[in-house]
Amino acid sequence: RKLSEAKEVADFVQEISTPETPIAIDDAAAYTIVAYTAGFDGMILPLQKSFVTVIENPALVASYVCLAKRNNPMHNYTVLNVFNLMLMREQKNFRMQRVFESENWIIYSIR
Repeated sequence: RKLSEAKEVADFVQEISTPETPIAIDDAAAYTIVAYTAGFDGMILPLQKSFVTVIENPALVASYVCLAKRNNPMHNYTVLNVFNLMLMREQKNFRMQRVFESENWIIYSIR
């Protein structure tokens, strides 16, 4: 069941992410999602220098962000979770729109 969820999320990530509209995703927590994608184009991952910038202010670099929901067992293994994004949103005052949601993951468009 979880593998099919990861595949569903990965398919959506591949539909929306391009180098011009990148998605921030933490492969430490979302490794199954990243593994299902065909490549890393359009993804901002922790190994990239810009990932720290994304954590501080996602709207500067990313068009989308993939977050672990509170009920997700990987929620505490990444700063890309719903709790931290809400704190960042309040501090930086950017707008988010939910574009995808599954049992354990949520993807927001960021402006």
